[in-house]
Amino acid sequence: INEPSLLLCDEPTGNLDSATSEAIYQLLFDIKSNSGAALVIVTHDDNLSKRTDSVLRLKDGRVI
Repeated sequence: INEPSLLLCDEPTGNLDSATSEAIYQLLFDIKSNSGAALVIVTHDDNLSKRTDSVLRLKDGRVI
């Protein structure tokens, strides 16, 4: 539990202010870098998705 190989994050910053959101982003990406864990993020935040290695977009329940 302390060393996960996969982090699943569903809207991790959905209702947070921009400064706190940035701190959470940095924490998640630091964990990914330091542990080698895979990071899967579900988000509506285009700024966050631009920071990831790859993006899958859904429309009407389908990957587009």
